[in-house]
Parts: sequence; structure tokens; C-alpha cells
Amino acid sequence: MPLDPSSLREMVLELVTRPGHEKVRTLLYDLLVHDWGAQFRRGLREAAEGGAGQSRRPARRTVFEVKSDLGRELADAKEQLGRYLASREADTGDRYVGVATDGCTFVTYELTADELVEIGAFTPSPDQPAATLDWLDSIVAIRPELAATPDVVRRELGRGSPAYHLARGELAAMWSHVSQEPHSAVKRGLWRGSGAGLRRFS
Repeated sequence: MPLDPSSLREMVLELVTRPGHEKVRTLLYDLLVHDWGAQFRRGLREAAEGGAGQSRRPARRTVFEVKSDLGRELADAKEQLGRYLASREADTGDRYVGVATDGCTFVTYELTADELVEIGAFTPSPDQPAATLDWLDSIVAIRPELAATPDVVRRELGRGSPAYHLARGELAAMWSHVSQEPHSAVKRGLWRGSGAGLRRFS
């Protein structure tokens, strides 16, 4: 069942104190399960379990790497995420988002041309605890239905969203495979011409 505002605030308050990797994993698990229901419990447990310093199993296409202090351990977190994202993407053919966190700071990454690239960051605030759930929702993306409001569309699909960066990366990878083919160059030229024409008449 959904968390009441007081309990949610207490959990976010504890998160931002950097309570250690085990506690951060537990809090993340509890936040997600309470918000989205028991049907996601198994997948989220897989995302939350693992020894200290080890990359986490994915909840959908998300991998969490939990540290005690991201300021001191960011390089190690990035190394772990880089290896794990490369392995998962090679095994599944899907693109993944990696999240490094110590509870106080969340930094998201993707693999682009075999290089780990930061695509965003989030800092939880006890004054706006619901924002933490909204952000986790956009990262884990396991809700079956979302309200089609401007704020939700912006959060889920806007320039700062993981979905935007993943789609952009996939399009760039596809274009790199076909950009030198003659018919691709012709089509791109036609597209540019029609765009220029549209701009002239707008």
C-alpha cells in the first residue's frame, strides 16, 4: 500500500544521511514496494540484493550501484556500472540505465560507444519527499499506467529523462550503421530539404 506522507518523509530523511549501503538498499526497496505494490517485490529484491561494492541486478532496465559515500567511491561505482551495463547489454540486446547512489545523491549513466556517460543526477529532499518517488518512477519505469499530464510527460520523456537519453543513444547507434549507405544520404538530403521548405513557409 502507498506510504503515508509522514512515513515517506522519514524514509527520505534517513536516505539523505548516507546511512550505509545495506540501509540504502533496504530503503530503496521499501520505497518502491510500498509505492508500486507487492507484484514487483521479486524484481526489486533482485535489484537491491548483493554484497558491498557489487553491482546490483536490474529492475527492468535499471542497475543500482549502492555506495556508503559517493564522494569517495564514485570512481569505483562508475567502474562497476560500466562493466555491468556492458555485460547486461551484450547479453540481452537491451539498453540499460545505471544509477550510482549513497542515498544522498543519485547519478545516472548510460553506455555510449562503450563509454560510461552521465545523463543526469538527483538529490532527494525531505521537504519534497514525493519528488523522490517520482524520480525513482522515471528511472525504474515499472508502473503499468501513467497519467498523461504535461508534468508526467515531461518527467518521463523530456530532455532530462532517462528514456530520452536511451532513445537518443539507440538512434545514434542505428544511424552510425547506415549513415554511409548511399540511400541513407539521399533520404537525409530529402529530409533536410523538406525541413528547410517547411521553415520557409512557417
